[in-house]
Amino acid sequence: MKTIATAAAVLFLQHRPWSGLALMASAQGTTQSAAPTTGGDKELFAELMTEGAAEFPKTCAMCHGPEGAGLAGPALRQNVKVARGIVKQAVNGSNQMPPVAAALSDRELAALVTYIRNSWGNEYGMVTEEEVHEFRKPVQF
Repeated sequence: MKTIATAAAVLFLQHRPWSGLALMASAQGTTQSAAPTTGGDKELFAELMTEGAAEFPKTCAMCHGPEGAGLAGPALRQNVKVARGIVKQAVNGSNQMPPVAAALSDRELAALVTYIRNSWGNEYGMVTEEEVHEFRKPVQF
């Protein structure tokens, strides 16, 4: 089975070399986990996790896999520490990723990003609606 998975990964990377670095970083576990932070609001954290778990299969699983292990998109394990980066990528899209967050409210995107950042071994803490709202703003030069 490993041989098939390795062959599939090689074929995938040959056609999408941009994703290779993210996949390698994820596979090597180069990002250290930190204890999840709830900002003192465990109830809000639990709500966001529940809402994000419901949204993930509809919005992300088709490319990132039902367990975040990656399919057409890179794995989401240990690859999602910077919340602003995840929000910006979901809002703007990049490379082969469409801008999936355009149809999501700040609350829905906060729930989705919180879920991703705290699932499959990730422990990076909560992202609030207010943070998502700020992250969506264009960068001022």
